[in-house]
Amino acid sequence: PDFPGGAEAFELAAKFCYGVKLDLTPATAAPLRCAAERLGMSDDHAEDNLVSRADRFMSHTVLRNPRDAIRALKSCEDLLPLADDLGLVSRCVDAIAAKAAASTPTALFGWPINDAGAADRPRHKKNAGAGATSTLFDDLAGLSLATFTRVIAAMRERGVGPEVLEGALIAYAKRSIPGLSRSDRHTGGGGAAAAAAPRSADGDQKALLETVIVNLPEETIKSSAHTGTVVGATTARVLFGLLRTANILQASEASRDMLERRVASRLPDAAVDDLLIPSYSYLVETLYDVECVERIVRHFLEGRGGVEEVDEEGSEAETPGREASRRAMLAVGRLMDAYLGEIATDANLKTDKFCDLAWALPDGARVYDDGLYRAVDIYIKVSAEHILNAILIDACSAMPVLTSRRRRSLCRHIQR
Repeated sequence: PDFPGGAEAFELAAKFCYGVKLDLTPATAAPLRCAAERLGMSDDHAEDNLVSRADRFMSHTVLRNPRDAIRALKSCEDLLPLADDLGLVSRCVDAIAAKAAASTPTALFGWPINDAGAADRPRHKKNAGAGATSTLFDDLAGLSLATFTRVIAAMRERGVGPEVLEGALIAYAKRSIPGLSRSDRHTGGGGAAAAAAPRSADGDQKALLETVIVNLPEETIKSSAHTGTVVGATTARVLFGLLRTANILQASEASRDMLERRVASRLPDAAVDDLLIPSYSYLVETLYDVECVERIVRHFLEGRGGVEEVDEEGSEAETPGREASRRAMLAVGRLMDAYLGEIATDANLKTDKFCDLAWALPDGARVYDDGLYRAVDIYIKVSAEHILNAILIDACSAMPVLTSRRRRSLCRHIQR
C-alpha cells in the first residue's frame, strides 16, 4: 500500500523489466521515477534503466511544456515526500515559473491573458483563445493549496507580471470555493443570502480564501495619482464576489481589509449591484453592509494621494492623467448617488449613516446633484412613513375601549 504510484506504477515497472515497451506520459513519469527509485532500477544494474529513462523523459518532454509540467506536478502530490526528495516537485515548479516569466505581458505561455472574470461571461465555441487560457488556469487551479502556493511563490520570485499572478489566484479561488460566480450571488436581504451561503464553520475554505488574498500582488492595488489607472486584470465584479465570500466565511479582519483596499482600486468600474453587499451579521439591523461600503470609499480617497479634482485658477494645465483621475472621481460620485438611492428604502438605516455616505466624497465628485437629491427624497419619504406608522400603532394600541378589529380599521382609515 505504501509503494509510490500504487499498483499501476509497480505493474508498469515490472513490464519494463520484461522488455515491454514503456509508454511514458506526463501523468506517469513522476510515479515511475519514484517507483524506479524504490526498486533501485538505476544504471548501476542495467544500462538505460528506468531511473534514467524517466529522468530523460521529464527533462526532454515534460518540463518543456508548461501544461505537461502542471500535470506531472499534480501527480507528485500523491508521491510526497519521495517526489520532493528526488527534486521532481522543484523541477516542475521551476519549469512552470520559468515559462511564465518568459511570456509576454499580454500572453501567458503563448495564450492571451483574459480578464479573470471571463468565466462569468457567456462562452462562445469560436472563442478558442479564451478557452485555451481558461484551460491553463484550470490546470493550475487543480493543484492542492500547498503546491499551488509554491508555484505562485516561484512565479513571483522570477518576476512574473501581477496580471498573471492575480488571474491565477482568482481562478483558483473560484474553482475551490462555491458561490463566487455572478450566477450564484445572492444580492437580497441578509437573511435569505445567509441561509443559502456556505457554512462559516468550513475552515478549509476560509484558510484557502485567506491564503489567496494574502498572495494577491500589491502592484494591482497601487493606483497612479496622475493617470487614475490601476494594474491588474480582475474586474470589480469578481473582487466584490470575493469580498462577499470573505464576509460569509468570516475571514480574518486583516484579510478583509486587504480585500477592501483592492476593491477600492476598482471602484470607478463597479456597478450599484456590486455595492449591495448583504449584511450577514444578525447584530446589524440594516439589510446591506453600509459600513463596508463606507470603508471602501475611504480607501478609494486615500489611494488617490490627495490629488485635487478641480483645478483652481492659475494651477497647471489639464493633462491626460488629471482628466482620467477626474473621470474616475465622477464615476464614483454617480455610483454613490445610485447606491444611496437603493439603500434609502431601508427603514432601519440611521440618518447619520446616510449623511456620512452622502458627504464622504469631495465637491468635485458631482457635476450635478440630481442623483443625491433623489436619494435624499426617497430617504425622507421612507423615514417619514416609518415614523408615522410607529405613531399610529402606538396611538391605536392606547385605546383599550376599542376591540382589536376596530383598532385595525381605525389605523387603516388614518393612514389614508
